Amino acid sequence: LRDYSHPGYEAYGRGIVHELMPRIDARTRSLREPSRTAVMGSSLGGVASLYLAWQYPERFGMAACLSSTFGVMDDLFERISVEPRRDIAVYLDSGWPRDNFDATNAMRDLLIARGYRLEVDLLQFSFPEGVHHEQSWADRLHLPLQFLFGNQWLARRSARQGP
Repeated sequence: LRDYSHPGYEAYGRGIVHELMPRIDARTRSLREPSRTAVMGSSLGGVASLYLAWQYPERFGMAACLSSTFGVMDDLFERISVEPRRDIAVYLDSGWPRDNFDATNAMRDLLIARGYRLEVDLLQFSFPEGVHHEQSWADRLHLPLQFLFGNQWLARRSARQGP
């Protein structure tokens, strides 16, 4: 709870970006471009994932947030409302009618109000009777991966950025 919410996710984010990622990059053939780097999490991990992409768009060009608890101990609604729009792609999902359904829809609506476009740089699903559990997230893991890393997404992203 402390690491994945405000203000704890600030230190968590610095650790990921300034300590962990340089070590990974030094030891592997990682693709370092934001258009090829995503962060993904569920529940509070989804909140931390959106925070990371919003705070560090030069490192993370994509975030997937499954059943995220937006608005519970975070400042993302406020930040996204007033800060400059980030060039990131965002996947959101939740169970329905519970499992953070209202918070996810509110975040979707805010992102749309800030200029994000459904099926271009924003995708959101609600799963009837989806539950807040690892198996439910595993059952739908293919959706954010296809959206964020599929060839169509890369083509859309390249076209949007120009030559």
